[in-house]
Amino acid sequence: MSTIIVIGGQWGDEGKGKVVDWLTKKYKPSFAVRFNGGANAGHTVVNEKGVFKFHLIPSSSLQKNTKCVLGNGMVIDPVELVKEIDELKTNGFSSKNILISDKAHLVLPWHRLLEEVQEFERGKNTIGTTKKGIGPAYADKAARVGVRFGEFVDSNISREKLNKSYKFNREQLDSVGKKLPSFKNFFDSYNLVSKRLRSHVVNTEQILQSAAAKSSQILLEGAQGSLLDLDWGIYDKVTSSPTTRLGAYQGSGLLPTPNEKIVGVYKSYMTRVGSGHLPTQMEGKIEEKIRVIGNEFGVTTGRARRCGWFDAVLARHSAKMNGFTEIVLTKQDVLGVLDMIKVCVAYRVDGKKINRVPSTEREFNKCQPIYEEYPGWKTDTSKVKNYQDLPRNFKKYCQIIEKLIGVKVTTISLGPSTHQTVQVN
Repeated sequence: MSTIIVIGGQWGDEGKGKVVDWLTKKYKPSFAVRFNGGANAGHTVVNEKGVFKFHLIPSSSLQKNTKCVLGNGMVIDPVELVKEIDELKTNGFSSKNILISDKAHLVLPWHRLLEEVQEFERGKNTIGTTKKGIGPAYADKAARVGVRFGEFVDSNISREKLNKSYKFNREQLDSVGKKLPSFKNFFDSYNLVSKRLRSHVVNTEQILQSAAAKSSQILLEGAQGSLLDLDWGIYDKVTSSPTTRLGAYQGSGLLPTPNEKIVGVYKSYMTRVGSGHLPTQMEGKIEEKIRVIGNEFGVTTGRARRCGWFDAVLARHSAKMNGFTEIVLTKQDVLGVLDMIKVCVAYRVDGKKINRVPSTEREFNKCQPIYEEYPGWKTDTSKVKNYQDLPRNFKKYCQIIEKLIGVKVTTISLGPSTHQTVQVN
């Protein structure tokens, strides 16, 4: 096994940052790769070195022997990236191990403005985006007016490509009364950023393909969650990039290999940010209690997350889309305050029981959960070091989820810190 792919099995915020940090310590990969999304992601790592919040750089960047790759499938705000690199340096970490794909696309100031306008115009049908410019950047990529990092750091073509994107987007913004700064002012400031990042920009797929040919350990880190995938999520409340296993290959330049470890990360309950139906949303005081204890507030936006009971229908959907070989359950310690815990095992739609995820948002919005209830464990498990020392009802809950999804639970997170992790015997 030389490739590990870490994928969120829900709507994001599953705790992938911690899981990636833990796996990096365990397997010591030569390369760790972010393959999708941009600064709309928020991955938190808590370990003996402190608390770190990543938006663009892979969560494994704290390990000095692991090279961190920002893959071709990403859209990257270069100003935000420089800030993140500088924060690492301030905390005593080198940025020499950070590589940026020359085929990754830029998020530029007009993309942020366009996303703000688009969200406003949606009115009550807002998606709830982070307004980081991700969608418009991917739209420019598809429209063939995007700017790649290889072009951005090439002084011979940078001005031409940036000016083309500037003019294309200025027309749209002018039509809604949004004004951009002069191109000269923009270009002068971004030219300085280009020089800062130039040494990091390389043909990453060739490096990764060479490493794979030598059976070097490679870890691929996904952003957001499978239920937000542009093709396989609940459209149109989705993100703008592939978030599943298939996106890992597209966004890194790698191909599937035998015996890959495909790690699905699931929170032991459900959360969702922004708009969209959450079938198992908890009620009143229970939701607020879980939100506070679980610190369910977005790393990127600070918005409160809606909380729901575990949804096995959606969980199976994600497992099938990705071919998970194992599952990591996170935040199960949070449920230790509850007497009874519900699990959604099926839906009821127009009086009929179904065991699948509907293809349309209209039908999905009709889904009402069918629950099974299980006794809680009413115990603080955050300091437990071994699986066998966990309460019987805690372990039973893990086994129930494992059976409902059809994939083995191998690891359980018992708190935000990397060391608060136990392996299932």
